[in-house]
Amino acid sequence: ANLLLAVGASPIMADDPDESAQITASCAALALSLGTPSKRRLRAMQLSAQEAKCLHIPVILDPVGVTVSPMRREAAATLLESGAVSVIRANASEIRVLAGEAHTACGLEAEDTAEAAREAALRLAKNTGAIVVVTGETDVVTDGMRVCRIGNGHPIERCVTGAGCQLTALLGAF
Repeated sequence: ANLLLAVGASPIMADDPDESAQITASCAALALSLGTPSKRRLRAMQLSAQEAKCLHIPVILDPVGVTVSPMRREAAATLLESGAVSVIRANASEIRVLAGEAHTACGLEAEDTAEAAREAALRLAKNTGAIVVVTGETDVVTDGMRVCRIGNGHPIERCVTGAGCQLTALLGAF
C-alpha cells in the first residue's frame, strides 16, 4: 500500500466476498494475489474478477506459489478461465506451470530465468488473451505475438519479500 501511495495511487484491500465486488466497482484496476489463499478469499477474488470484467476494469493476476499447491493451481486456472484477467505477472517457474509445463520447484523462487520461460509466456498469452509479464533480472513481457525485454531487475529482489507483489500492484496502478 505504501508503494502505491508513493506513486500517487489510492490502494484499498478487500478480501471478503460480502464487499469485494462493490469495492472493485469503485476501482480503476484490480490486483489479485494468491499469496495467502483461503476459500473465502478465493471466492472474493472470483466475485471481484466478475465485476471487473463486467465494468472493463483491468485485472492483474499474481499466481504466487502455483508451483507449490494444487489449490493455488486450481484457483489460478479458475481466474484465468473467467476471461477477466488482463495481465499475468509471475516468475518464470509460475509462468511455466500456468502454461501447462511440468514443475519441479518446491518453493516460491523461480528455478529458471525469465528468458527460459519465454515460449511458455508466449503460449500463455495466446491462450488467455492476457499480457504476460515474466519477472526476473531481465523481465520478458508478451502479448502472445510481440516480446519485449526489460533489463532493470536486480539480484537482490530475490531476497526482498514482497518485491513481486509490489510489482503486481504497480502494474495495476499504471
